[in-house]
Amino acid sequence: MVGIFRKLSRRGAETAPCNGVDELKQNRLAQVKSTVSKNGATALAGAVGGAEAQSCCPNVSRFNKKYLLLSIYFLLILLVAVSLPAWGGKEKETTKPLPEPVPVQVTVTGKVRLTGSSPMTSLVITGERREWIVEPAEEKKLKLLQQQTVTVSGKEYYVDCFFANGKPAGRKYFLKEIVIAGEEKN
Repeated sequence: MVGIFRKLSRRGAETAPCNGVDELKQNRLAQVKSTVSKNGATALAGAVGGAEAQSCCPNVSRFNKKYLLLSIYFLLILLVAVSLPAWGGKEKETTKPLPEPVPVQVTVTGKVRLTGSSPMTSLVITGERREWIVEPAEEKKLKLLQQQTVTVSGKEYYVDCFFANGKPAGRKYFLKEIVIAGEEKN
């Protein structure tokens, strides 16, 4: 048992003094000596571990500080990297509502087609430059003229379409108040 005490005192002598740690070691060593006489060797083993934990070896403490700082930096970088998508671009908010399109009187020549699948079908007049969707109330007039080229006049209006991220996706053109001006057989 005397050899263990000498080892502890040698460790204290080998290390450089660090802000009063030597005093703590001496107090701990005194506690170890007093507990050995009361409890025996088991208390000594616990006390030796405690004395080693309080050692003032500069290399070990620097290593622990570096390891701790590196792990904190890593966690901060990981936290920032995970939260970056949440800080992504804000969607643009429209402060004023879009103006309602004003219907314009037009004359259109194109082929009448049925698009979509049941139950969401719609009649479309396909011209050279664009397609016009026929209003559901006007479909009866053109249903029998499918796959034929017709000339109709009516009021055209459009609806702007947008993707989920707010970018424009184009316009849908509609025809209402249709009057058939002529038809051609193909």
